Amino acid sequence: MPKVDVTPRWRQVVIQLGKGAHDARREAFDIVSFVGRVATWTAGALLHPSRLRPASISRHVAETGIHALPIIA
Repeated sequence: MPKVDVTPRWRQVVIQLGKGAHDARREAFDIVSFVGRVATWTAGALLHPSRLRPASISRHVAETGIHALPIIA
């Protein structure tokens, strides 16, 4: 019968803590990156409102809102 290596409990805890910290750092970076992109886009829209296309925006709102209700229901 082959011998199975047993990882000590303290080492398992340290590994799990490291994985949790790594995942938390990645999630925090993703959130900060998303907020930064939203802030950049919003600032650009406020500084250059002529670049906004109201017809396109209203069409997207209708497609993602009103037309999506049957799918959600």
